[in-house]
Amino acid sequence: MQSGGGAGPLADEQALIAALRAGVWADLTQAPGYDPETKPVVHARFLRDMLLGLDSRVAGLPSGLRIRGVRVEGDLDLADCTAPGGGGFGVLALEQCDFTGRIDITNAELSRFSIRQSRFRELWGEGVKVGGDFDFRGAVPLPATDDAVAYIRLRAARIGGDLWARGAVLKCPAEVPRGLTMVPPALNLWLARIEGSALFEMGFVAEGDVRMSSAFIGGDLAFDGAVITGRDGLALDAAGVNIGGEATFDLLDDRRFTATGEVRVSNASIGKTLSFFGASLSHVDADALDVSASTIGGHLRLTIANGHRFEAEGQAVFWDTKVSGDFICNGARLSAPGRIALSAGNLQVGGRASFDVSDGARFEADGEVRLANASIGKALSFFGACLRNPGADALDANACSVGGHVQLMPIDGHRFETEGASLFWDARVAGDFACHGARLSNPGGLALAAAGIEIGGLAIFDVYEEFRFESAGEVRLSNASIGKSLSFFGAALSHPDGDALDASACNVGGHVRLVAMNDHKFEADGTTTFWKARVSGDFVCQGARFTRPDGVALNACACSVDGGLYAHDNTLDGIVDLANARIDTLGSFAGSAWSGARRIRLDSISLRQIEVDPSDGVAWQARMRWLQRSTDRTAKGQRIVSPHPWQECAVAFARSGRHGDARRIQREGYREANRARPLWIRPFVWLFAEVPFGFGLSALRATITLILFWIAGTLGAQTMQARHVLVNLENPRDPQACNTLIPALYALDTAIPIIDLRQETLCDPADVGQPGLFPGIALAGLTRALPMLPAAPGILLLNEGALWTWAKAIYALLGTFLVSFAGITYSGVFKPKE
Repeated sequence: MQSGGGAGPLADEQALIAALRAGVWADLTQAPGYDPETKPVVHARFLRDMLLGLDSRVAGLPSGLRIRGVRVEGDLDLADCTAPGGGGFGVLALEQCDFTGRIDITNAELSRFSIRQSRFRELWGEGVKVGGDFDFRGAVPLPATDDAVAYIRLRAARIGGDLWARGAVLKCPAEVPRGLTMVPPALNLWLARIEGSALFEMGFVAEGDVRMSSAFIGGDLAFDGAVITGRDGLALDAAGVNIGGEATFDLLDDRRFTATGEVRVSNASIGKTLSFFGASLSHVDADALDVSASTIGGHLRLTIANGHRFEAEGQAVFWDTKVSGDFICNGARLSAPGRIALSAGNLQVGGRASFDVSDGARFEADGEVRLANASIGKALSFFGACLRNPGADALDANACSVGGHVQLMPIDGHRFETEGASLFWDARVAGDFACHGARLSNPGGLALAAAGIEIGGLAIFDVYEEFRFESAGEVRLSNASIGKSLSFFGAALSHPDGDALDASACNVGGHVRLVAMNDHKFEADGTTTFWKARVSGDFVCQGARFTRPDGVALNACACSVDGGLYAHDNTLDGIVDLANARIDTLGSFAGSAWSGARRIRLDSISLRQIEVDPSDGVAWQARMRWLQRSTDRTAKGQRIVSPHPWQECAVAFARSGRHGDARRIQREGYREANRARPLWIRPFVWLFAEVPFGFGLSALRATITLILFWIAGTLGAQTMQARHVLVNLENPRDPQACNTLIPALYALDTAIPIIDLRQETLCDPADVGQPGLFPGIALAGLTRALPMLPAAPGILLLNEGALWTWAKAIYALLGTFLVSFAGITYSGVFKPKE
């Protein structure tokens, strides 16, 4: 900036007039001995008279008024003036000049205007019409002191060419100027219309606000490298501006665009790109940048440039903004602690939206990043980003719509990290939802809330490079719809007092994988919930650790799996709940499948088939150990057994063609149920159901039981025959011994009442005085030996004939039971049905 300077000698007016009449520049800077600090003086009245044709020495100005290097004393007042003849003025170019008074071209009409590299104080041009360019490049205040003033009023101006302001320095006054009722901005372009571009570049400085609300700019708007120090919290007001080309606020020649105060570009229409490469905006505790409700025909870029990050101290607002191209915030830093750092609700982006690492700098936000209800045509990416809003929402993308992938992933050694909740409630993602290697932290609350999200591709929460997915707080995917697989390879989830993962009622079109990867187990400290989830593929738990010591560690109650349930090498501390689950295939089970689980709830589980792997060992025994852990106990230690899981497993074995395993598992289920019965009942079930018939499941046992029973009956019949107990009582007066009896047939005839083999009717056991039979014990003798017994004369105890009669009756009753139960066993009623 030049110094204040002083007045020099009076300029030679005749020489000026001669140059102007000749149509050339009246350039005093080329005169011998010219000193820019003591410029030749001309009076503003002299210049006004020439323009208005009031100076008789000037017959005409063929090239307009073009002067360099003079000091203009007084106000140059051309307000509402016209050229001789009533038309507009030609060129008014007063370059490298000093203006001690006001320049007033209000409502005037010029072909071109320039005060390039001049020093001035006030320029009024409201309603001015300039057919060509309006140029104040390099213009600075006069004098060049801290309290100097240089402001321009171009409200409703009409400029047919470009507006040039490169390197200009403007300062709004501290006091209300004469003729005004309030302090004006440093530059006022409100309602102005500029057919070309407006270029505020190359060191443009404004100390005070710049206003261009509702202006029209046919070309580009460029504030590259400019510095604006706002007044009353406002640096630039371009609300409602209409720009046909680009709007750039970029780094230029290592100079950043810097604004202290709000930069307001709300409700604007920008034909091409809006960019803030390397810009620095500051308006603490308020809006630093407001682009809300604007329409941008190209890209929107808030990015790093030549090592300078885009930085905003204060809120950046893009509410209801429409961007035809990409929305790029790579390497940016936004700071609004405890508030909304980026407000982009209802944002519409035709391309991608990226908040990624760039040139080694990660995107960082202190405060909430809000993308609620946003519509993004392609991908939404946060590669290596860091979002911080502890105890509140770090990222709000509720109900947003993404036409490509959502990528919350590491890059260049930086992982995606959040302090605060990440929200994707009811969001719609056409591609994958990728959280490889991310770290989400909101202890005690929601780390990721994506309930009701719709994902067309994969949902991935895996290890990526050296980073595993980690969450401190609940990961909620309830009611989500995932087109392909859901995977948590090597992930670590922590929410000890609640759900570490809530995927209840979600719909997964592929597989669910909770598995180890790269020496990282899947770990969940808190409940992992898939209640009422629907999985079209497999549900795989391999190398996982589920922890919820005081409750359910893995809750897949009422879960539906169209593929297989596979479990290997898992560690559990808590309960596994598979009650009411519907599983197509019960996959291979190693011994460590459910290690440490306190109980496995299997009530009302549904299984279609069982897949057996050689690593399982004996297939039915591996499932038996699994089913045994479904047994619960009351507070008093009494067993509670549900027979349904055993039956389902047996039927599934049968459907898989493993009928032997099916019968064995069904038998083990009955045995487990018997253990839960009262102690006095168990021996009877064991004796009459398990041992002889295998609970109606073993035809071999039934056959052996019948044969042994028949042999026992045959031996009994032979003994009775040998003891002459069997007699024919057809003639009670003369009973005869049955010597023609066939003992084997007699036993068979007694045991099978529905078949008459004409053996049992031949004779019955009786005591008719046969020699050698034990007569029994007379009860009268016992009463004499034991006086406390009542007298009972004539009664005998343990009479051999009576004993054999009772033995035959009991044999017949047992025969009826055993034959009937054997028949049921042979019929296969109790066998598991396919």
